[in-house]
Amino acid sequence: MLKWLRIVFLAAPRVLYEYFFHILPYSRHPERYPIELRFHKISELVRFLLKVFRADLLVEGQTLHKELALSRRGLLVAPNHISDFDPLLLFAVSYRPLRPVAKKEVASYPIIGRAVKALDGLFMDREDLRQSLAVIKTVTAGLSEGKDYLIFPEGTRNRDPLHVDTLPFHPGTFKAALRSGSRVLPTSIYGTFRLFKIGHDDRRIPLEVKFHPVEEPLGMSDALASLVERKVASGVAAYREMDEAYYASGKEKIPLSKGDVR
Repeated sequence: MLKWLRIVFLAAPRVLYEYFFHILPYSRHPERYPIELRFHKISELVRFLLKVFRADLLVEGQTLHKELALSRRGLLVAPNHISDFDPLLLFAVSYRPLRPVAKKEVASYPIIGRAVKALDGLFMDREDLRQSLAVIKTVTAGLSEGKDYLIFPEGTRNRDPLHVDTLPFHPGTFKAALRSGSRVLPTSIYGTFRLFKIGHDDRRIPLEVKFHPVEEPLGMSDALASLVERKVASGVAAYREMDEAYYASGKEKIPLSKGDVR
C-alpha cells in the first residue's frame, strides 16, 4: 500500500506534468527540439521515478560506456528484456541519446510509446517483412552516422527471469551493426520486473545494469548473436544470485550500496 500511495501522490503528478509539457510536444514535433534535450528530460524523469520506487541502482561498466560515448562511432546496445521499464532504465544510465527500436504495439502505449517517438525511436512490425527491412535499413544508416540505438535481441519479454537467464537472441537483430560496421554493447539488466509487483512494498528494490566489453561486427549474424547472448546471460545469472543473497540476508529495507554486493 505504501508503495502505491507514493506513486499516486509523488510520481503521478510529475509524470503527468512531464508528459503534457515535454514528452507529448517532443513526440509530436521532435524536429523542434535537440535530441540531447529530449533525452535529458526523459532520463531525468526516470531517475526521479527510481527514487519514488525506492530502487537502488548499481551499474557496472560505466567507465567503459563513458569512453564509448566519447567516440563518434555508432553503438548498438543489446540488453536482455524482463520488464517494460527496461528501456527507461537504460535511458537513465546512458551517456548519449539512445534511439529505441520497439515492436509496433509499443506505439499505442500512452507514455512509453510517446517517449519512444520523442527519442526518434522506430517501431517494427515483425509480421511485415518489408517494413522490418525498412527499419533495419534506417538503423544501419543511423549507426553509420554515429547514432546509438537500443534494441532487445530476444524480441519479446522474458516472463520468468527468476529461472531463465535469457530467451534466444535473434540473429536478425545484429544485421544493422554488421552492415554499418558498428560495435555491439552487450548489456545485462536485472531487477526491473519487481518494480510493479504488489506486496512487500516497503522493500528496497535492487536494479542492476552491466555494460560488457563491446563486440566488433565480425563474422555472421548468428555467431554474433550467440556471443552476445552468452555475455548477457552470464551477467543476469550473477545478478540473480546476488539479489537472492541480498533478500535472504534480511537487508531488504536497508538502502543497497556497492559494498553490500561487490
